Amino acid sequence: MKISNHHSSFRRVFSRSRFCLAGPWGWVGLIFLLTSCADLAGPQYQRPETVSKTAWKSSSAANVSAADTIDPDWWKYFGDSTLNHLIAQAIEQSVDLKVLAARLGVAETAVGQVKAASLPSMQVGAGASFDRSSGGPTTSLNNVATSVNWELDIWGKVKKGVDAQRAEVLATAADWRAGYLNLVAEVSTTYFQLLKLDEQMDTQRHTLESAQRVLDIVTGLNREGIVPQTQVLQQKAEIHQLNRDLLELKRLRGITENALATLLGTAAGEMQLPPGKLTQNIDIIKVPGGLPSDLLARRPDILAAEYRVLQAHHLEGQAKLAKLPSFSLTGRLGSSSSNLLDLLKSFTAGLLPTVNIPILDPSINA
Repeated sequence: MKISNHHSSFRRVFSRSRFCLAGPWGWVGLIFLLTSCADLAGPQYQRPETVSKTAWKSSSAANVSAADTIDPDWWKYFGDSTLNHLIAQAIEQSVDLKVLAARLGVAETAVGQVKAASLPSMQVGAGASFDRSSGGPTTSLNNVATSVNWELDIWGKVKKGVDAQRAEVLATAADWRAGYLNLVAEVSTTYFQLLKLDEQMDTQRHTLESAQRVLDIVTGLNREGIVPQTQVLQQKAEIHQLNRDLLELKRLRGITENALATLLGTAAGEMQLPPGKLTQNIDIIKVPGGLPSDLLARRPDILAAEYRVLQAHHLEGQAKLAKLPSFSLTGRLGSSSSNLLDLLKSFTAGLLPTVNIPILDPSINA
């Protein structure tokens, strides 16, 4: 009984409404009725809660706030002009950063494209048709028309799409920042590895020179019959091993230098850095003993992931709003005539309000 009463009441409402829809107030009433029945607010986005440590057991921990600003050119604190030049060249020549910057430009442009969905669209067309029946004359009909269609964003579906695309812009900007920091870190680490290898090679050469002097002494003692020949051979074997280790260090330095050249956008083998020492070229930066865990929330990769979660939230809301009826206005102005010369002598105009209620649409996933 309840179902039949509900259907009968709906038929009565619909039968009364179809006459009212002929005027503008009927459309206003229908929109108000559908708005009152729909949940347009949707769930608000909430950031995931993270447990942060507000106090430290060690009293010697540094008093560093998560809001403190880090110098964008933090690598300059190492005090190495060569490192500063290498990083500047890598940033300028990096293809990966250029790709990320291009993606950011595409994402920013897409915001305007999504906004355009709330604006009217206009089409202009012209055509001609020719018909001929059996045994009859040929008839022709020429027409030209322009139409304007405007879908009203009553529920805020377009706004949800704009918010989602803006979140994508923020995520793409965070991707660029992450790529920037990763490039700087790789250049710095590779350069430090080169300096470390130079130090190891220098130490190896000094060790080799000392071993050669020991060999000269052992050889002299062997001539005097003080030490056996086996000790001379043992010292020669040690020198041979030291030479092998030195060659391996040179090979590793060449590989590391080629890796640095790749980061700088230079062909491998064309860049040669003069030898240096890690302890002499680099000023050690003092890192605080304790840092708040809130600093992790400023990592670009974490920010990019959160912005994409926000984007998914807005896209979900947009998909839910797509289930609601859509309202559009279509205006048409045109002319048609069997004689091409009389085509622009008379015109027809019309305005058609439309309500589309989605019943079965597989493209709506919400």
